[in-house]
Amino acid sequence: MGRAPSTAGLEFQSSVCCLQGLSTRSLLAFCQWRRHICHMIRQEKSGLNRTWRVGVRLVDWAQGFGNRLYGGILDFLREGHSFEMEFVQPSGGDLPPVIIDEHWEGDGLLVFRYTPAEALAWKKKGIKVVNLSVEQPSKGAVFPRVTLDNIAAGDLAAEHLLGLGLREFAFLHDPARIYSKERMDGYIRRLAQAGHGCRVLEIPSSSFPPKIRARQIENMAWRLMAGLPNPCGLFAKDDISGVTAIRALKQAGMRVP
Repeated sequence: MGRAPSTAGLEFQSSVCCLQGLSTRSLLAFCQWRRHICHMIRQEKSGLNRTWRVGVRLVDWAQGFGNRLYGGILDFLREGHSFEMEFVQPSGGDLPPVIIDEHWEGDGLLVFRYTPAEALAWKKKGIKVVNLSVEQPSKGAVFPRVTLDNIAAGDLAAEHLLGLGLREFAFLHDPARIYSKERMDGYIRRLAQAGHGCRVLEIPSSSFPPKIRARQIENMAWRLMAGLPNPCGLFAKDDISGVTAIRALKQAGMRVP
């Protein structure tokens, strides 16, 4: 890997704004989902006294906001509903692994994304599914979604950076992700309303093979960051990209307050 341009002593007086989840909006959305499930359960006349088997499948990098879902589920159970929960529980090997895929059997699922094969299988089995991500397969069954307002997230990020008095702005974008585009759209729109443009730094992170992904991202990131003006406000598409940006700026000799 080549060396970063010589920028010793350069201060990068920007803010990296990373919005993976908005707890208030997520809570409101979850309440809407909960009311939907309550209505669905009441309609099942033959199952009033049964225990419902519900699975929750998140991803390891979404645990921060994902774990807050369990608080809402607990509130739901306290209302008198009987659930048998299945979810991945790290145990250091003490418990057998829980696998939630197209072979899973149960009544309902909360999943963070899914494959077309899984969607087809769950649909055939009559399993009720809620997708917790804005991302979904381009083909196959589509399930209801409970997620945050990504355009509003972009708007809030722009408001924050504008409030710092900055006049140069950038967005770290993955063109293969819907949520990234939505956040970028909200961000750019708000900046335009304030009379400012935005540099879009594209790193197609999700398209890189897993074995070389981290290296590819690192190699692209510092080169892109090195060309930014100083000072500049940078909005990263999510928290992981925020870490990428901070490390890349450091490698390029710039400082993030």
